[in-house]
Amino acid sequence: MQIMEEFLYKKLGGRNDYRDNLHLFDVPIIRSGFKKFNSQLRISEKFGLNRNTLRKKILDYKDRYKLQG
Repeated sequence: MQIMEEFLYKKLGGRNDYRDNLHLFDVPIIRSGFKKFNSQLRISEKFGLNRNTLRKKILDYKDRYKLQG
């Protein structure tokens, strides 16, 4: 956690920093969810996300971060 905080502390300063860095959390946790649960529906249930919200995140990250959906 501390390493991530220090990294972000150095990077922050722009207007869209939250949105620009959200992938640092979203992508690894979604990838882990796929490995563990093998299903978008099960991931959305376990993470407490609406399945449409999860699907949108997957589509947003699919090409840039090679996220499988």
